[in-house]
Amino acid sequence: MLSLPIMLGSAGQNIIALTDSIFLYKYDEKDFAAVGVISVFYLVIASIAFGFSKGGQILMARKFGEKSNDFVKKYFYAIVFFELVIGILLFLILKFGARFILGFFIDSDLILEKSLEFLQFRVYGLVFAYVGLALVALYMAISRPAIIFIDTLILGIANLILCYGLVFGKLGLPEMGIAGAGLASALSEIIAFIFFKIPVIHMEWVRTIYKISIPILLQSVVGDRSLVFVFCDGGEIGRTRACDF
Repeated sequence: MLSLPIMLGSAGQNIIALTDSIFLYKYDEKDFAAVGVISVFYLVIASIAFGFSKGGQILMARKFGEKSNDFVKKYFYAIVFFELVIGILLFLILKFGARFILGFFIDSDLILEKSLEFLQFRVYGLVFAYVGLALVALYMAISRPAIIFIDTLILGIANLILCYGLVFGKLGLPEMGIAGAGLASALSEIIAFIFFKIPVIHMEWVRTIYKISIPILLQSVVGDRSLVFVFCDGGEIGRTRACDF
């Protein structure tokens, strides 16, 4: 029973991607093809935050076991600082450089444009998702998985309702297609985010977490050998192939 909430909490981004795909499959074939590409891209971006949070979680769990609650707080503040800075940096890169980056991976102009429609709204949830992972790491470290479970339920239900409304134009909301799926996902991450105040940052703790987290970050980004990319030509759905690294 302890592992189930943790598993669900770690699968938050996958739940969002699955919900987006289901609704867009019913809405439009080209939107469905585009979200398959951009969702995998976004999952890779999200894995960067996961790597840093896991490094901090290791340190917090050890100090929590030693009954050193002050150290747990300082490590938590350091993780929040890292996730916030990296989240803002990647937000700016994707907000202003997404077309350039995605142009290396997508051949179809139609799929590229639809992917950018999705991403223009999706990126607004990035910082909230990054800092939220610091909270997930804290609750995992102090053995309070019920909070993770509740947070994931809120995330999934919010995305389900908003996707239905914004993709199809239901519930009094505008019909936006793939852009609506991106907006729904971003709003869901904001809704699920638990607001908290960030105290003074202790840079010595930041440096310690940096040393531990970088190897985990690299492993989480390049260690998955089963990433799937969809390459399209002329607006037609192309062949899907697995990419081994």
